[in-house]
Amino acid sequence: MSKNELKEALKRAQEQNACLQERLAEAEKSEQLLKSILEYIPEGLIIAEVPDASIRAISRHGQLLYGRPREAIVDRTGPEVMKEWKVFHSDGVTQAEYGELPLIRAMTSGEDVREEEWIILRPDGKKMPVLINAGPIRDKEGTITGGVLTWIETEKRKQLEEALRESEARYRSFFEASQDAVLLTSPDGEILAANKAAQEMYGATEEELIEKGRPAFVDTSDPRLEAFLEERIRTGRAKGVFRSRRKDGTIFPTEGSSGVFTSMDGNLRTSTILRDITERKRAEQALRESEDLLSRVLDALPVGVFIADEHGGIARVNPAGERIWSGARRVPLDRLNEYKGWWADSGRRIEAREWAFARAFERGETSMNEIIDIECFDGSRKTIRNAAVPVRDASGRIISAIAVVEDISAERRAQEALRNREVQYRALAENSPDIIVRYSPDLHYLYVNPRIEHAVGVPPEAFIGKRIGQLGLPKDLQCSIAKAVHEVGKTGQEQTLEWFWETPVGTKHFQTMFAPEASRDGGVDSVLTISREITSLKRLEEELRRAKEAAEEANRAKSQFLANMSHEIRTPMNGIMGMVELALMGCKDARSREYLGYAKKSAVNLLDIVNDILDLSKVEAGHVELEKSVFGLREMLENLFAIQGSQAEQKGLRFKTHVDPSVPKHLVGDEGRLRQILTNLVGNAVKYTREGEVAVFVTAEVLKQDQEQGEHRRADLVSLVFSIRDTGIGIAPEKLSRIFEPFTRGAQAAEFGGTGLGLTITKQLVEFMNGRVDVRSTLGQGSTFTVSVLLQTAPEEAIPAESLGESIAKVRVKPLRILLAEDNEINRLMASELLKLRGHEIVTADNGKQALEALAKEAFDLVLMDAQMPVMDGEEATRRIRAGEAGNPRIPIVALTAYALKGDRERFLAVGMDDYLSKPIDLEEFERVLTRIGSGDKSTE
Repeated sequence: MSKNELKEALKRAQEQNACLQERLAEAEKSEQLLKSILEYIPEGLIIAEVPDASIRAISRHGQLLYGRPREAIVDRTGPEVMKEWKVFHSDGVTQAEYGELPLIRAMTSGEDVREEEWIILRPDGKKMPVLINAGPIRDKEGTITGGVLTWIETEKRKQLEEALRESEARYRSFFEASQDAVLLTSPDGEILAANKAAQEMYGATEEELIEKGRPAFVDTSDPRLEAFLEERIRTGRAKGVFRSRRKDGTIFPTEGSSGVFTSMDGNLRTSTILRDITERKRAEQALRESEDLLSRVLDALPVGVFIADEHGGIARVNPAGERIWSGARRVPLDRLNEYKGWWADSGRRIEAREWAFARAFERGETSMNEIIDIECFDGSRKTIRNAAVPVRDASGRIISAIAVVEDISAERRAQEALRNREVQYRALAENSPDIIVRYSPDLHYLYVNPRIEHAVGVPPEAFIGKRIGQLGLPKDLQCSIAKAVHEVGKTGQEQTLEWFWETPVGTKHFQTMFAPEASRDGGVDSVLTISREITSLKRLEEELRRAKEAAEEANRAKSQFLANMSHEIRTPMNGIMGMVELALMGCKDARSREYLGYAKKSAVNLLDIVNDILDLSKVEAGHVELEKSVFGLREMLENLFAIQGSQAEQKGLRFKTHVDPSVPKHLVGDEGRLRQILTNLVGNAVKYTREGEVAVFVTAEVLKQDQEQGEHRRADLVSLVFSIRDTGIGIAPEKLSRIFEPFTRGAQAAEFGGTGLGLTITKQLVEFMNGRVDVRSTLGQGSTFTVSVLLQTAPEEAIPAESLGESIAKVRVKPLRILLAEDNEINRLMASELLKLRGHEIVTADNGKQALEALAKEAFDLVLMDAQMPVMDGEEATRRIRAGEAGNPRIPIVALTAYALKGDRERFLAVGMDDYLSKPIDLEEFERVLTRIGSGDKSTE
């Protein structure tokens, strides 16, 4: 808060205090008015309290009638009074019972007694005829708390009636001259008379007011009006605030005071004095807003604020002040010594009237920035900054004081710590192995530590005050330093510079960090630099670079070796598996078929080992790239469950599956890698379970993505969760943390076999799909593997109308004339026999050159091209065919190769091949390619 805003808030507080003093004065005035009434009313008047009619007040006239002073009358009960006094009915003979007395009836039953005639027998024997009025006194809830009794001598009544007539005339004069609106009404709201002020307030003539009546000039929906009228009916008088209505319909607030009286003709009448309090309401609202603003300001201030009352004592403390003193005390001025404080500079105890708060109130002093050590009320110690100012009214009289207290304990500690740190930092800088320099914005040396002499041979004191370049720095280094200092000063961001210095013992390399040092106004006051010699680091970097190049070369050699090994292993495997497949197709002897089946199974197991090693190599090299294509998830799961379920049944296991309805039918992702993950985990569950069951559960959750991407909405992500549970052999606790490491095998490895690579590859593939795999297992009871992966929902337009299997089934492949280019005799024979069994005509070539020659002489429907052949490989042959050097340049060409590393498929398609088949040949995939070629589909997908 600004100083002006604080002054304004204090001014509003002073005005509020003045208003409060006025209200207190009004209350004192009301009490004095009651005393005056009791003193001067020309009637006997007694005010009594329930339950025993104890007299609490009596008028002076009543004391004279009673013949006793006030002290002898007040606090006496009704029964005590009746022992001295006798009260008779108007016949003067029949003595009244205690319960018949008007005052007692008013207090017990709430009766309103009006002008009853009684005869009072005084203690001196004199009879006195009187007219008595009595009524109950009620609290705000309507409960009778006492009664009032008035009496007047009959003779005097006549005198009073005459005086009343004279008073009536005076009242009429007051009625017309009153500045407040005055209405004379009947109990039912009929207006009988209205003074000039009422006519002006309502904007209506007296005739209009009388004609329309009270309901037309009040807001009857205001519940306060109803309460006002009920109070007047119940007690005979009422005072309150309610809404009124002018003739033009304008609603405005009024304050009314009303009473019921009996007119000279004996009719009940009400008189109501009304005042338009619109301006007062506005002033009160402004005052409330000002008080509320002041309270909120005081509550929000981070400093403590103490406000004095009219006697100089502490009247108000804001929350910050309470926190600073740990519970502030509101004490008078002479008890300020309860606040314990000592002057920070001398340590002397502060006396009560030495506090700035007291000096401001008593002497009008203004104090600022007094530093004081204090002891809080909870015993803790703090340091504060204290200030105080006097508050004066319009005449200059001091009416209050305000003290502002700020806890600077943390600041003091910070200053002390700063001094300690400065000492420590200077010691560090002086003894640092790094070169530390501070530059001014205009590139002068402000500080240089001793280390610079060791680095460049110049003592630090030689630099101070000089500008860079004066000590022989190379020109290019000067420019680099100047540029870095300028950039730090401009942006406030750190900069880094590497440079070297030629010395007699050789070149020294340095790395310098330039950091801004802020000034008080937020700008950059200077630039601090720390330079570290990195000569040895540079040598290490060079060694690492050479090592990295060697490692990359080794990795390239490893990749080439794996590619060659893949080709060399898959080529004979292709021949073995192909020949076994051909033998099985032609063999009818059961035992021979059994042997051939074992051979095929062994070959498949060997191929799995090769695939695992190749996959591990690709994962470790980061060469795994996931495809993003639409695939049928549920169809894939059905096929996988059918295969794994068959294997489980062969072992006598129960195989349960459940796919939640929330799992989409189609998704975008790498179907092959997902199938590989599930095949590995479900296959392991079947393999390691001797009895019981294997259960697979699949659930999904669609994660909405509402951002727009171009003209199309981004595809939603799907979190797929697969849970594979078995009742198998389980995993020992000490092995659980290592099962995903390469070549890790369980205790039963000899029984179940395996390379120990499957889970390693699975975990890596899951993480490539932004997922994770968890395992829970109990040895001897089974395991549960849980896999979650993130895939994308398939756009509706990308979902195929029918699955690939359905489309293939509808296409009948016509016999084709196929050119098979394959340098391996066994593979050539196997492929030829398989194709011939399907009705195709086969022509073979041993290399790419022979393939070109065959194409130049004859027409073919399809070329199956081995990628790696002598004389001319498949890639070169394909490029020449597409260039039109032999036969139809648009003839379909399918790569038939043992390569299986990253980039193989892309490379083959880039040179013009239409599709890709990996050795050993998968018959289903082979059939798919033939089906596509036979149907005339030339797409590459």
